[in-house]
Amino acid sequence: MKRMIMLYVFLFAAGSVNAIEWKDSFDDNKLNERWQPFAWSMEESPDWKIEDGILKANWPYWNGQMLFLKDFESSDFIMQVRCRIDKVWQVPELASAGMIFRSPGPGKSSEDNIVPLYGFGIGDSGSRIGIFPADSGWHFLETSFKKHEIGEWYTMRIVVKGTSFSCYVDDEIVGRMYNAYFDGKFVGLSIGSNISASFDDFMITDQLDEKPASDSK
Repeated sequence: MKRMIMLYVFLFAAGSVNAIEWKDSFDDNKLNERWQPFAWSMEESPDWKIEDGILKANWPYWNGQMLFLKDFESSDFIMQVRCRIDKVWQVPELASAGMIFRSPGPGKSSEDNIVPLYGFGIGDSGSRIGIFPADSGWHFLETSFKKHEIGEWYTMRIVVKGTSFSCYVDDEIVGRMYNAYFDGKFVGLSIGSNISASFDDFMITDQLDEKPASDSK
């Protein structure tokens, strides 16, 4: 029995060592080198900055911008972040902020290299799960019209496993997909057109049996 217990402890420890988990609370007020900014529009530079421990993104233009996380190589994962909509200039149905996943990664000169991908965002007019590219930009797979108040913090979480994923806002599920066929390894944060948003307490892990805590400042 003692040998079995020792073997179990050894295997558990080995599994923990192999676990992939990364967090960024942005408290050092510097953008970690693992983040790679990217703008849909080649005419404008990405605008991501950290102020008082909060990641801020400002995009008063069309299309949007992204912040890719480099060197995360798990196909199955839980990704979570706290998000706040700070301002919407126009066209609320296109203004959202949130997460992207299953992307082939950012290109050096062409936006074509980052697609196809999935996105999950919240906005003044509700939450959306979409894919890009489609015939005319984003194609929304799921839409929830529950209003998200400007200036309020919301905890967003994605659980991705195999060809399925689930999306949550404040622990409430807002959509699922069971035949997700994009297989890119890049994930990240994003904001859409004509919006200013804030992010905090980012976390990603490949331990699907663990539910990330909803930290708050």
